[in-house]
Amino acid sequence: MSVIAAPASVNAHPRDDPDRPRIRDYLSYSALSTYQRCPLRYYFQYVVQLLPAYKASSLIFGGALHTAIEHYYRQILSGAEPPGVVNLTTPFDQAWRDEQTLPIRYGKGESAQSLRTLATNMLTVFLNSDVRHVDGTILGIEEEFRRSVIPDCPDLLGRIDLLTLQRDVLHIIDFKSSRSRWGNSQIAEALPQMHMYATLLQPTARALGVRQIQLEWIVLTKTKQPAITRHTVTADARQVHRTLAVVRCLWDAIQAGHFYPAPSTQKCTTCPYAETCRAWEGCHD
Repeated sequence: MSVIAAPASVNAHPRDDPDRPRIRDYLSYSALSTYQRCPLRYYFQYVVQLLPAYKASSLIFGGALHTAIEHYYRQILSGAEPPGVVNLTTPFDQAWRDEQTLPIRYGKGESAQSLRTLATNMLTVFLNSDVRHVDGTILGIEEEFRRSVIPDCPDLLGRIDLLTLQRDVLHIIDFKSSRSRWGNSQIAEALPQMHMYATLLQPTARALGVRQIQLEWIVLTKTKQPAITRHTVTADARQVHRTLAVVRCLWDAIQAGHFYPAPSTQKCTTCPYAETCRAWEGCHD
């Protein structure tokens, strides 16, 4: 079995430290997609659990926007008056402040103030759109599901933004912020995550006696004039099975310790582990 010859900065948290488990006992889409993009980044982030050098503003922005939208639907679920944009920027601001634990790397032309203005504009578009209305019954908001799905694999874990029931259809809804409008390629790239969610929701669907599971993305664009679009796909059993087969392969590779860099001009220049990666010395038996 190959073993990483880690740089000094990685050795600060040795892999045999009993308080730092080598592999988590569950698999999330974010972790699996990290491994697909770069197995060595997965090692730094999830095995050694190194702190990144910084956090990208886009990640903080997306998380804070999710928090604001979550607040909106929780108010609706509680029977309160729908919150206005001022009420939504408050949880956005708080979520942004909560992330001030690492240096923030801003994109070109970005600042905290410009992103705050952008968030206000995007939330205004959200409140003026039809997607603010919930068709059917809200079953969950930022609901976490975890269960054993694949034999000899850790549990799958998913956190679903919005779960609704309309007649006999279960709707799994995911909110995304994007630099541009989505097309077929973005939907195809996002489908595996939704397939994992559909798998996690199968017992719920059976218990509710639903006819089908609908996968939906609500995409807010981070453009000068923000737009909002809805994309809907019906869960396909064959594609779900294919996704689970990929998860099985990824887990086998992770368990075998196959960690190596995957150089990419675009990915490497924005990777918060780039410096540690440059110090990586390879593998030995």
